[in-house]
Amino acid sequence: MLVIGEENGHRVGPWVDIDTFEFRFASILDRTARDWVNVHVESIEAGALKLVVEYRTDAAGVPRTWTAAEISVNLSGPIKSWWDGLPVSE
Repeated sequence: MLVIGEENGHRVGPWVDIDTFEFRFASILDRTARDWVNVHVESIEAGALKLVVEYRTDAAGVPRTWTAAEISVNLSGPIKSWWDGLPVSE
């Protein structure tokens, strides 16, 4: 798996393996201005599942009333037919 962050609609940093991204994910949970982050599948390339972690830091004065442990991680991905259409080797 490869992961990249998307802060306020803009990609942040390079694609990295999931173990390398763990530290960045902890930072995202501390920095997000919302009580959620989204994780979605972007594609599969060269046998690697590519995940995007979307988050917002533009709170516009909204006070943060939650801790990192209370942030909802929303998982989404392509529709089932996309997965079903992948070659078996992927």
